[in-house]
Amino acid sequence: MGKKYLFFDIESIDKRSKYICTFGYVLTDENFKILRKEDILINPDVIEYDWYVLKNMFYYTKEASLASPTFEIVFDKINKLIESEDIVVMGYAIVNDLDYLRNDYDRLGYDTNKLYGYDIQLFYKQHNLQINGMKLFNLAKSFGIDVSKYNEHKSDDDAEVSMLIAKYYCESMGLTIEEFIKKYDILVRPSPRKIKQVKG
Repeated sequence: MGKKYLFFDIESIDKRSKYICTFGYVLTDENFKILRKEDILINPDVIEYDWYVLKNMFYYTKEASLASPTFEIVFDKINKLIESEDIVVMGYAIVNDLDYLRNDYDRLGYDTNKLYGYDIQLFYKQHNLQINGMKLFNLAKSFGIDVSKYNEHKSDDDAEVSMLIAKYYCESMGLTIEEFIKKYDILVRPSPRKIKQVKG
């Protein structure tokens, strides 16, 4: 059995400590065939929400989030994907997403040492000699990828679009996804913590 590839994305509506509200992903084989796609909605268990994000960016409602299980309940499901030896973690601009994971892992006292993945945006910045990366959907459109059926900021759709960008890069360069990862230095981990995160 070959490796599987987990493309994931996270959204947060927590204004203060940036705890996870959605964990969306697509799991593919080495040929980018989707084996599973899911958007896990999570109750962040906080008291201060980012109303701008809720109004303009969050796909779901605050009520739907509050009615969902907390991260502690879905931890095993997510951690099994993150830490499986046969799964390679990837995504677009996932330093931010890894930070969100770190925040929730830390809040519950879980080990964060295995939080890392391969960042497609980092390749874009290296390849184009840019400090800032292009937005996910804009980059996909620039490559001629049809994103009309996807919802921006819906985590599982964002994850799939990031997968399509990775597929585009690999096909255009004549590389397998494994060769792409080995060739380019795009491994990332959570960024250094700036402030102590507190619940609520």
